[in-house]
Amino acid sequence: MVAKSAYAIVVDAGSSGTRVRIFSVARAAPTYINGTTTSLPKLAELAPPDAAVADTLRTYRGISTLAGDPPAAARLVLELLAAAAATLPNDAISTTPAYVMATGGVRLLPPGQSKALLDAIRGAAAQPGACAFDLRGARTLTGREEAVDGWLTASSLDATPGTEAGD
Repeated sequence: MVAKSAYAIVVDAGSSGTRVRIFSVARAAPTYINGTTTSLPKLAELAPPDAAVADTLRTYRGISTLAGDPPAAARLVLELLAAAAATLPNDAISTTPAYVMATGGVRLLPPGQSKALLDAIRGAAAQPGACAFDLRGARTLTGREEAVDGWLTASSLDATPGTEAGD
């Protein structure tokens, strides 16, 4: 559960590049929904402090281009995660969950190649000292999941000052 950390990391392993997204996580006030009280986390993406840091958090190479060399894909992801660790407070890193989410490029690969890529990333991250974060998974998003994410992103950008997104 994300609630134990003030941050969460998502590696967006897209077809045209691989990027690290860093989110702050805060507990929202309890909400009453359909007879149940719940408290969902509030996420806010953190912008890199400057262009130089932003450049360390992305590459214009998708991991699918490394399908023939899964260890190279794993190294690429671990390098990006190391750059992300340098942007967070030291006491938050080991408890920060990280997720690798591959999209279209990996979806188009033969199943054996996509599995080998993601297995290599999980295996490399599991090595002692290789990944400072709590890697919770590496998987390929379905087309539907990617579409929903795009819709949510577009909806959040639809807000005008003084209103909530989607109002």
